[in-house]
Amino acid sequence: MGFAWKAATVTAVTITLAGLLAYTRLDTNITAIDVDRVLGDDRPARDAPGALNILLLGSNSGGARAETAMFVHLAQERTSAIVVTIPRDTVVPRPACPLQDGGTAPPAAAVVFGTAYSVGGPVCVVKTVERLSDVRVDHLLDLDFSCFTRLAGALGRTIHGDDGQLDLPKAVIGSGLLVNPVKLVEIADTVTRALTTDSGLGSLPDLLGLARSVADLEPSHIAFRTLPADPRREALWTALRQDLPPPPA
Repeated sequence: MGFAWKAATVTAVTITLAGLLAYTRLDTNITAIDVDRVLGDDRPARDAPGALNILLLGSNSGGARAETAMFVHLAQERTSAIVVTIPRDTVVPRPACPLQDGGTAPPAAAVVFGTAYSVGGPVCVVKTVERLSDVRVDHLLDLDFSCFTRLAGALGRTIHGDDGQLDLPKAVIGSGLLVNPVKLVEIADTVTRALTTDSGLGSLPDLLGLARSVADLEPSHIAFRTLPADPRREALWTALRQDLPPPPA
């Protein structure tokens, strides 16, 4: 009885320590940028207290451009959301952007939106979106798409399909991930290493807090829009700025 109790205690302590080490590793994997410090005060005001605007980017590992950009507006009560896709080939004015070496990239009157990333990374994309919309970006989430290749390897699957995409739900179920905590940590390690955020979302507790805040958001209350290329664009930005329902698509 005493031996069994000691063995169980040692096992529990070992599992707890392993869990803490895994959590610490995942937490430190995330790259956080102090966007507020880098961009300073020359930014749009927060016109809708309580509402939250998050810029989601999907970038390639070479840093050539942001492959995907979505502006997510969460309403003050977190009961509705607007997701605006910004096509990467949209022609936009790009403001002067701070560079990592301390310099500044000069502004450009008309450039392809996706190239802002290659000029000054995700911070330049934030500044470009704010200048385009006059809406404050509260948080940044940038995922390096190269992680999907590593994710496929960790799941024991290959990327497939005409577009090279991974059928993630089937891969997760087929891999036995849900009953394999070691592999689960490996997957989480892959994703967190590929994640860059602003300093306000730069830890697992911050990310989990954001997730919990939208746990009751119904999918039917999420409006999806693609940024128009005509005067309707300003009506859409106004809705986000003032925390209002979006105009008709």
